[in-house]
Amino acid sequence: MPARVAVLGSGKRVQQAVLPALFSQRESWELAGVWARTEKRISVGGEEVAVAPIETLDLAGIDLVIMTVAKPAVPAVLALLGELGAKDVDLLIDTPVLVYKLMGHLERLAPFRNVWVAEDTTRLPAFDAAAEAIESAAIGQLQRVVFEHAAWAYHGVAMGRRFFPGPVLSGRRKGTRRTLRYEGGGEVVIHDPRDYSRGRVRFEGADGVLTDGEDPDALRFGPVLDGAGCTGFHAGTIVQQLSPTERELMGPAYEDAVAPLGVMAFMEGMKRIGLARMLADIQRGHGVYALRDAIDDTVVDYHLDRFRRYRRNRFTHPEFGMGRRLTRVLTRIAGE
Repeated sequence: MPARVAVLGSGKRVQQAVLPALFSQRESWELAGVWARTEKRISVGGEEVAVAPIETLDLAGIDLVIMTVAKPAVPAVLALLGELGAKDVDLLIDTPVLVYKLMGHLERLAPFRNVWVAEDTTRLPAFDAAAEAIESAAIGQLQRVVFEHAAWAYHGVAMGRRFFPGPVLSGRRKGTRRTLRYEGGGEVVIHDPRDYSRGRVRFEGADGVLTDGEDPDALRFGPVLDGAGCTGFHAGTIVQQLSPTERELMGPAYEDAVAPLGVMAFMEGMKRIGLARMLADIQRGHGVYALRDAIDDTVVDYHLDRFRRYRRNRFTHPEFGMGRRLTRVLTRIAGE
C-alpha cells in the first residue's frame, strides 16, 4: 500500500518540485492533501489540487509530512504539528530548516519519529556520475571542488559535503570567494554570485581534473543531450542515463543558459529528480539528508555572511552545549 503524505505549503517550491516528485511515484506515495495558510486551488502538471487551511490538518493516518513553508512561519507550524501528535510521523522539512536566529526552536523537531531535510542539491544526478568517476580514481585523490557561479549559500555548503563528508571545520569569505574545509578532508571553493545558466563545476584531484568548464587538459563532465533534452550525464568515461520517469521530471535547460551547456543549466530538473530519489529512499526505509548536517550548513553560511570567517567550536555551533545556549539567547533577543 502507498504511504500517505501531507504537504504543508503551496508556493513555487511545492508546485514545481514537491508535487511533481510525488506524482512521479504514485505507486509508493498517496497524497493525503495539501495545507497552507489559505484555502485555494493550484494546478500541477494539468492536475487540479485543492489546498486546505492548515488549521484543518489532521495527522491521523499520515506517514510523512513534507514541510515547505515561509521561514518565519516554521516555529509556529512545528508547534502545531507537535500538538497534533507527531510521534508516528516522519518529517521531511525544507531548507534551511530554521534560520540562524530561530535555532532556539530546534527542540520543536523532537516529537517526530524521524526528521530529514529536503536538501535535494546533494542528490543531483550529475553528481552521481562525477562521484563514480572520482571513485574509479580517474583523477586521483579528490582534493578540491570549485563551484564557479554554481552554488548558493547553505546549498553550496551541502553540495560540498556530497564529496567531503562530515562537518565543516573552518571557512572564510574574501570578496566573492568562499573557501570551506571539511572534516572529511579537502577544500570547497564557491565563487559568487550564483548563476546556474552559466555555472561550472571543477573537481581537482591529485592526478587530474574533471570539469564542465574550459580546460582542454581536463576530463569532460557534462549533460548527455538528445536534441534539446538531457537524458543523462557523463564524467570522463562514465555515462549514467536517467530513467524515463526522471527524463520527464528533468525538463529543459534554462532559457538563457550559456553554450556549451554545463550540468548546472539543468539545475531545476536535477533538483526535482534529487527530491524524487529522496522520497524513494524514505519509502524503502532509508534516511536521507541528516538534520545535523543541515544545521551545520546554516551555521557556516551565517558566520561567513556575518563575520566572513567560521571556525567550528563549542561557542559557534548549537551542537555543543554552550553554542546551543547562545542560539537560544539569540532567539529571545530576536523576539521569536
